[in-house]
Amino acid sequence: MRFFGISLYVIIALFFAVHAIRTRQNMYWMLILFLFPGLGSLVYFFAIYLPSLRDSRGARTATRAISQLVDPNRAVREARTDFDRAPTVAHRMRLGAALLDAGKAAEALEHY
Repeated sequence: MRFFGISLYVIIALFFAVHAIRTRQNMYWMLILFLFPGLGSLVYFFAIYLPSLRDSRGARTATRAISQLVDPNRAVREARTDFDRAPTVAHRMRLGAALLDAGKAAEALEHY
């Protein structure tokens, strides 16, 4: 059973080592990952891997979906505020698109 625990740490360190090589990180990460497999992997996860996940396309899509779920009328509210501040054509088109996405086609037609 002890062998399984040690090999799990090494497998995780190998995963992060491959990530470090692919993303061209400094080679001292290899030393950290293999001298301290558990702690090194944890440090690499929070220092390098997690911030790189935030920049991925999937993370941006998930963030957008969660914010839409939490506050569904945010786009309409922001577009309406921008249009009230400066009634330009671009703000009017943005408000019309936001209203159309919210299912208010009659009101969106007025702005288009």
